[in-house]
Amino acid sequence: MIRYVFLHFSLLISISTFSQKNSGFGTYTGYGAEEFSQPLKIYPGITSALSDSMNATAVKLSATETNLEGLKKLKKLTYIFLDNTIGPDNYYIDQKALENMFSYFKELEQLKFISIEDPRIVSYIKDLKNIKGLKFERFDEAQFNTALPSLLNLELLIIKDAKITSLPVSIGKLTSLIQLELQCINLINLPENIGDLKNLKVLKMQAGKMTSLPSGFSNLDQLKYLKITGLTAFKTFPEEIAALTELETLILELRLIVSISESIGSLTKMKTLELHESRKLYKIPDSLYLMKNLQELFISDCIELWKLEGLYKIDHPITITLNRCNYIKIAERLKLVRLKKLIIPASSLPSEIKKVKSILGEDKVELKEL
Repeated sequence: MIRYVFLHFSLLISISTFSQKNSGFGTYTGYGAEEFSQPLKIYPGITSALSDSMNATAVKLSATETNLEGLKKLKKLTYIFLDNTIGPDNYYIDQKALENMFSYFKELEQLKFISIEDPRIVSYIKDLKNIKGLKFERFDEAQFNTALPSLLNLELLIIKDAKITSLPVSIGKLTSLIQLELQCINLINLPENIGDLKNLKVLKMQAGKMTSLPSGFSNLDQLKYLKITGLTAFKTFPEEIAALTELETLILELRLIVSISESIGSLTKMKTLELHESRKLYKIPDSLYLMKNLQELFISDCIELWKLEGLYKIDHPITITLNRCNYIKIAERLKLVRLKKLIIPASSLPSEIKKVKSILGEDKVELKEL
């Protein structure tokens, strides 16, 4: 009897464990829409949001109270985060209750972004026509494929699931996607048709032991921001990246890569190049001078790096950041580079800092917390 009182009145917003904080729905890159990543004040429940109803744009919902009708007063609500208590088999929620909840969502004209922790909830999104962004804290391929027809207008998709090793081929049908974020540390490969995402500008992957990229990856010809980190196992530089001629920011974890293909010089619009975990990298590609727009070069863990001739032909000043490298050895080789600034960690040994400054000059060296 008590259970059905909850079912017919809706759901509660839990306030006990969630506090307000400023964060974005997605990651800021400078290339996606501002609303993907603008800082949010997430209210811990409807009651809290109603206390600031003229400004509340984001709320986190849980399955324990009876004030769902209060959502109607939140005219600016744009982001809803559903916690893990909201699912088909929760004690307080059945099919009818979930349908009631999403019927309230349909009345929120500004609602565009939903985060879900139970992947089965995705099937209830089918009638929400204005949804632009969807975040999965857990992912289920079958549930995703079932809901796919209602997701074709998505512009932002975030999948956070450490268990999945691959993505469904059906993801290639989301041709409206502008930003795709994959926090899937055990992800091994991408589907061949990933290149069908013709409007994709931002791809951020925390992947697993990925050894290669599919050939279709080179068809992402609108991509401006690419980040691939995690326990990557590329043995050679992925040539597919060199075909992405619109790229302006590339952040790549190298680990096993000894040298970078000269084909990287085709990325002439590149502004920021970050090479992380460069443990075996021994040389900078000679073709780097073709990147006429390159402003920043970041390299970490470059214990084997000694051939820097690829930097000597660059005809404009650039900023180079080094982290966990042999700063003195590299500074000696940077004397022939048109250096705007060398940035090294503020935590470096005082003797290292002094020596680097004596090599390049005080005005060329900057210390930062890295």
